[in-house]
Amino acid sequence: MKDKGCKCRVVPPPPSGPQGPPGKQGPQGIQGPMGIPGMPGSALGFCEIFRNRNAMTIFPSSGDTVLFDSEGPCQGGFEVTGGGTSIMIPATGVYQISYAINVGLDPEDGVIFEVNSNFLGLLDKSETNNRSDGISNTTDDRVASTTILQNLTAGDEISVEAVTVVNSPAYIKAVMTIIRYT
Repeated sequence: MKDKGCKCRVVPPPPSGPQGPPGKQGPQGIQGPMGIPGMPGSALGFCEIFRNRNAMTIFPSSGDTVLFDSEGPCQGGFEVTGGGTSIMIPATGVYQISYAINVGLDPEDGVIFEVNSNFLGLLDKSETNNRSDGISNTTDDRVASTTILQNLTAGDEISVEAVTVVNSPAYIKAVMTIIRYT
């Protein structure tokens, strides 16, 4: 039996020993779900054609192809065709097509531009519609521009067409750029 008047001494625990070696690796867990695919890391090629700002003014008619007179950089197998009015696609895939055309519109003038593909025809989603308000007696200077993504086929030739022309609009500067993503 313990003595109630006992003065007992409390002994601290002994110091920890050295850490032991790591244990064996456990089994691998199940694979997680696949993530959302991202955009390609970089362009696979690109090509640009343009109309020099010092070139002669063009008064297009309905159905005319936009005239370009200069080649910008082209990489990745693209070829400028049609006397500099179109770009040939090097491989089947997804492409970004952009154009911008500086248009001068007198009162009541109008013009609709669209991208034209020799395989697919006119691409309606690329349409730009520029029309003068007809109120003022001065020329409206506007930029007809658009950018689209489109599946294209190797050998396809891409150009820009003045689909509908009302009266006598004019353009001088124009540029078309195509970038290949897949």
